[in-house]
Amino acid sequence: NLIRRVLEMEGCRVVTVTDGKEAVAYFAREPEAVDLVIVDLAMPVMDGATAAAAILRLRPEMRVVAATGFVAEDVIEDVRRAGVCGFLQKPFSVENLLECVCGALGCTREQV
Repeated sequence: NLIRRVLEMEGCRVVTVTDGKEAVAYFAREPEAVDLVIVDLAMPVMDGATAAAAILRLRPEMRVVAATGFVAEDVIEDVRRAGVCGFLQKPFSVENLLECVCGALGCTREQV
């Protein structure tokens, strides 16, 4: 909810889901309505790495950011190879979040 509130305050339209399976289902229904996906690698039902891979199979050019508290370097490297373009290491600040989002979208904060 914090990510949603911060991004909405920056003018973004945000859709939140409760787990990885719901994320993939939403994306499958609305692939062109999404500019960026942020997944938590520890999501319930379907973890973030699996959800990201499924989303990237549906739309390979999708920008996906993974948030994580602690994951082994080999897991991060696997997710990176799968196409995740950014990582948010928890705990992260509002500035870290916005920097990561802007980096993933290739824009400045004023353009978010």
